[in-house]
Amino acid sequence: MESLKKLVVAFIILAGASSSYGQGAEPGSTKPLRSNEKASIFVSAYMDYVDGIKSGREITITTINGEVGYYLFKNLAVTGSVYHVKTVGERVAVFPTERLTFDADTSGWGLGIGFRFDIIRRQKTSIFIDLHGGRVFTSDPFPPGGTGSNYMLKAGMGGSISLMKDIDLMGGLRYVHISNGKKGRGFWPNPGYDGFGFFIGLLYGFL
Repeated sequence: MESLKKLVVAFIILAGASSSYGQGAEPGSTKPLRSNEKASIFVSAYMDYVDGIKSGREITITTINGEVGYYLFKNLAVTGSVYHVKTVGERVAVFPTERLTFDADTSGWGLGIGFRFDIIRRQKTSIFIDLHGGRVFTSDPFPPGGTGSNYMLKAGMGGSISLMKDIDLMGGLRYVHISNGKKGRGFWPNPGYDGFGFFIGLLYGFL
Protein backbone atom coordinates (compact mmCIF):
# COMPACT_ATOMS: atom_id res chain seq x y z
CA MET A 1 0.00 0.00 0.00
CA GLU A 2 2.85 2.40 0.78
CA SER A 3 4.41 1.83 -2.65
CA LEU A 4 1.03 2.50 -4.29
CA LYS A 5 0.77 5.85 -2.49
CA LYS A 6 4.25 6.82 -3.68
CA LEU A 7 3.35 5.90 -7.26
CA VAL A 8 0.21 8.06 -7.17
CA VAL A 9 2.20 11.02 -5.83
CA ALA A 10 4.78 10.55 -8.60
CA PHE A 11 1.97 10.59 -11.19
CA ILE A 12 0.67 13.93 -9.91
CA ILE A 13 4.13 15.54 -9.75
CA LEU A 14 4.98 14.45 -13.31
CA ALA A 15 1.66 15.72 -14.63
CA GLY A 16 2.04 19.09 -12.94
CA ALA A 17 5.55 19.55 -14.31
CA SER A 18 4.48 18.60 -17.83
CA SER A 19 1.47 20.92 -17.70
CA SER A 20 3.59 23.91 -16.61
CA TYR A 21 6.16 23.20 -19.32
CA GLY A 22 3.62 23.55 -22.11
CA GLN A 23 1.76 26.66 -20.92
CA GLY A 24 3.85 29.07 -22.96
CA ALA A 25 3.31 27.46 -26.36
CA GLU A 26 2.26 29.93 -29.08
CA PRO A 27 -0.53 29.30 -31.62
CA GLY A 28 0.87 27.26 -34.50
CA SER A 29 3.63 25.84 -32.29
CA THR A 30 5.09 22.45 -33.16
CA LYS A 31 4.39 21.20 -29.60
CA PRO A 32 3.02 17.63 -29.96
CA LEU A 33 -0.71 17.31 -29.24
CA ARG A 34 -3.09 14.38 -29.13
CA SER A 35 -5.96 14.37 -31.58
CA ASN A 36 -8.46 14.81 -28.74
CA GLU A 37 -6.39 17.14 -26.56
CA LYS A 38 -9.26 19.67 -26.21
CA ALA A 39 -11.43 16.97 -24.66
CA SER A 40 -11.28 17.13 -20.87
CA ILE A 41 -13.63 14.14 -20.48
CA PHE A 42 -13.42 10.77 -22.19
CA VAL A 43 -15.09 7.38 -22.10
CA SER A 44 -13.47 4.10 -23.07
CA ALA A 45 -14.35 0.45 -23.48
CA TYR A 46 -11.59 -2.13 -23.46
CA MET A 47 -10.69 -5.73 -22.69
CA ASP A 48 -7.88 -7.05 -20.48
CA TYR A 49 -6.55 -10.56 -21.00
CA VAL A 50 -3.90 -11.85 -18.59
CA ASP A 51 -2.30 -15.23 -17.84
CA GLY A 52 -1.16 -16.29 -14.38
CA ILE A 53 2.57 -16.07 -13.68
CA LYS A 54 2.65 -17.79 -10.27
CA SER A 55 3.53 -21.48 -10.09
CA GLY A 56 0.47 -23.67 -9.55
CA ARG A 57 -1.97 -21.03 -10.82
CA GLU A 58 -2.76 -21.94 -14.43
CA ILE A 59 -5.49 -19.31 -14.61
CA THR A 60 -6.42 -16.73 -17.24
CA ILE A 61 -8.50 -13.65 -16.46
CA THR A 62 -10.55 -11.65 -18.96
CA THR A 63 -12.09 -8.34 -17.91
CA ILE A 64 -14.48 -6.21 -19.96
CA ASN A 65 -14.15 -2.61 -18.78
CA GLY A 66 -16.23 0.53 -19.11
CA GLU A 67 -14.39 3.67 -18.04
CA VAL A 68 -14.96 7.42 -17.65
CA GLY A 69 -12.01 9.78 -17.30
CA TYR A 70 -11.37 13.45 -16.59
CA TYR A 71 -8.08 15.26 -17.32
CA LEU A 72 -6.88 17.09 -14.19
CA PHE A 73 -3.84 18.33 -16.15
CA LYS A 74 -2.88 18.16 -19.82
CA ASN A 75 -1.18 14.82 -19.20
CA LEU A 76 -2.94 13.31 -16.21
CA ALA A 77 -6.49 11.96 -16.04
CA VAL A 78 -8.37 10.43 -13.13
CA THR A 79 -10.66 7.54 -14.10
CA GLY A 80 -13.54 5.52 -12.72
CA SER A 81 -14.46 2.13 -14.09
CA VAL A 82 -16.85 -0.78 -13.83
CA TYR A 83 -15.81 -4.19 -15.11
CA HIS A 84 -16.97 -7.75 -15.61
CA VAL A 85 -14.44 -10.45 -14.67
CA LYS A 86 -14.21 -14.00 -16.02
CA THR A 87 -11.60 -16.49 -14.79
CA VAL A 88 -10.74 -19.85 -16.36
CA GLY A 89 -8.25 -22.46 -15.19
CA GLU A 90 -7.16 -24.36 -12.13
CA ARG A 91 -5.03 -24.08 -9.04
CA VAL A 92 -2.63 -26.89 -8.21
CA ALA A 93 -1.50 -27.53 -4.63
CA VAL A 94 1.35 -29.99 -4.01
CA PHE A 95 1.68 -31.57 -0.58
CA PRO A 96 4.25 -34.12 0.64
CA THR A 97 1.82 -37.01 0.14
CA GLU A 98 -0.57 -35.78 -2.55
CA ARG A 99 -1.25 -33.35 -5.41
CA LEU A 100 -4.61 -31.56 -5.46
CA THR A 101 -6.26 -29.65 -8.28
CA PHE A 102 -8.95 -27.01 -7.68
CA ASP A 103 -11.29 -25.57 -10.32
CA ALA A 104 -10.73 -21.79 -10.66
CA ASP A 105 -13.59 -21.01 -13.09
CA THR A 106 -15.75 -18.15 -11.81
CA SER A 107 -17.05 -14.70 -12.76
CA GLY A 108 -18.05 -11.44 -11.14
CA TRP A 109 -18.13 -7.66 -11.19
CA GLY A 110 -15.91 -4.90 -9.91
CA LEU A 111 -15.51 -1.15 -9.44
CA GLY A 112 -12.29 0.83 -9.55
CA ILE A 113 -10.59 4.21 -9.75
CA GLY A 114 -7.31 5.03 -11.42
CA PHE A 115 -4.98 7.39 -13.26
CA ARG A 116 -3.77 7.69 -16.84
CA PHE A 117 -0.58 9.61 -17.62
CA ASP A 118 0.29 10.50 -21.21
CA ILE A 119 4.07 10.22 -21.63
CA ILE A 120 4.11 11.25 -25.30
CA ARG A 121 1.36 13.01 -27.24
CA ARG A 122 1.36 13.50 -30.99
CA GLN A 123 -1.22 14.73 -33.44
CA LYS A 124 -2.73 11.27 -33.92
CA THR A 125 -0.86 9.02 -31.50
CA SER A 126 0.06 8.78 -27.84
CA ILE A 127 2.03 6.62 -25.41
CA PHE A 128 0.73 6.34 -21.85
CA ILE A 129 0.89 4.46 -18.57
CA ASP A 130 -2.10 3.73 -16.37
CA LEU A 131 -2.85 2.48 -12.89
CA HIS A 132 -6.17 1.19 -11.52
CA GLY A 133 -7.22 -0.03 -8.09
CA GLY A 134 -10.56 -1.38 -6.93
CA ARG A 135 -12.67 -4.22 -5.58
CA VAL A 136 -13.87 -7.31 -7.39
CA PHE A 137 -16.64 -9.65 -6.24
CA THR A 138 -16.87 -13.17 -7.68
CA SER A 139 -19.52 -15.86 -7.35
CA ASP A 140 -16.91 -18.31 -6.01
CA PRO A 141 -13.78 -17.79 -3.88
CA PHE A 142 -10.85 -16.67 -6.03
CA PRO A 143 -8.29 -18.08 -6.28
CA PRO A 144 -9.63 -21.38 -4.89
CA GLY A 145 -9.14 -21.35 -1.13
CA GLY A 146 -9.39 -17.56 -1.03
CA THR A 147 -12.39 -15.24 -0.77
CA GLY A 148 -15.18 -13.98 -3.03
CA SER A 149 -14.26 -10.35 -2.31
CA ASN A 150 -10.80 -9.15 -3.33
CA TYR A 151 -8.74 -6.08 -4.13
CA MET A 152 -7.60 -5.74 -7.74
CA LEU A 153 -4.61 -3.69 -8.89
CA LYS A 154 -4.00 -3.18 -12.63
CA ALA A 155 -1.02 -1.41 -14.18
CA GLY A 156 -0.12 -1.05 -17.82
CA MET A 157 1.71 0.74 -20.57
CA GLY A 158 0.22 1.27 -24.00
CA GLY A 159 -0.41 3.51 -26.94
CA SER A 160 -3.25 4.92 -28.97
CA ILE A 161 -3.81 5.90 -32.58
CA SER A 162 -6.61 8.06 -33.96
CA LEU A 163 -9.16 6.21 -36.09
CA MET A 164 -11.39 9.22 -36.74
CA LYS A 165 -12.32 12.50 -35.06
CA ASP A 166 -12.25 12.04 -31.27
CA ILE A 167 -12.05 8.22 -31.47
CA ASP A 168 -8.80 6.38 -30.67
CA LEU A 169 -7.82 2.74 -30.86
CA MET A 170 -5.70 1.86 -27.82
CA GLY A 171 -3.79 -1.18 -26.65
CA GLY A 172 -0.79 -2.30 -24.65
CA LEU A 173 0.61 -4.52 -21.92
CA ARG A 174 -1.19 -5.25 -18.65
CA TYR A 175 -0.18 -6.52 -15.19
CA VAL A 176 -2.88 -7.62 -12.73
CA HIS A 177 -2.60 -8.40 -9.02
CA ILE A 178 -5.50 -9.76 -6.95
CA SER A 179 -5.40 -10.08 -3.15
CA ASN A 180 -7.84 -10.14 -0.25
CA GLY A 181 -5.42 -8.29 2.04
CA LYS A 182 -4.94 -11.37 4.26
CA LYS A 183 -8.57 -11.25 5.35
CA GLY A 184 -9.31 -14.87 4.49
CA ARG A 185 -9.44 -17.83 6.83
CA GLY A 186 -8.24 -21.40 6.80
CA PHE A 187 -5.13 -22.96 5.33
CA TRP A 188 -4.84 -20.30 2.55
CA PRO A 189 -5.89 -16.95 4.07
CA ASN A 190 -4.58 -15.02 1.04
CA PRO A 191 -3.64 -17.21 -1.95
CA GLY A 192 -3.42 -14.19 -4.28
CA TYR A 193 -2.98 -13.95 -8.05
CA ASP A 194 -0.52 -12.25 -10.38
CA GLY A 195 -0.96 -12.16 -14.15
CA PHE A 196 0.57 -10.55 -17.21
CA GLY A 197 -1.02 -9.98 -20.61
CA PHE A 198 -2.49 -7.26 -22.82
CA PHE A 199 -5.41 -4.87 -23.25
CA ILE A 200 -7.18 -3.44 -26.31
CA GLY A 201 -10.12 -1.09 -26.76
CA LEU A 202 -11.56 2.22 -27.95
CA LEU A 203 -11.54 5.71 -26.43
CA TYR A 204 -13.90 8.58 -27.25
CA GLY A 205 -13.04 12.12 -26.13
CA PHE A 206 -15.65 14.87 -25.73
CA LEU A 207 -16.41 18.10 -23.84
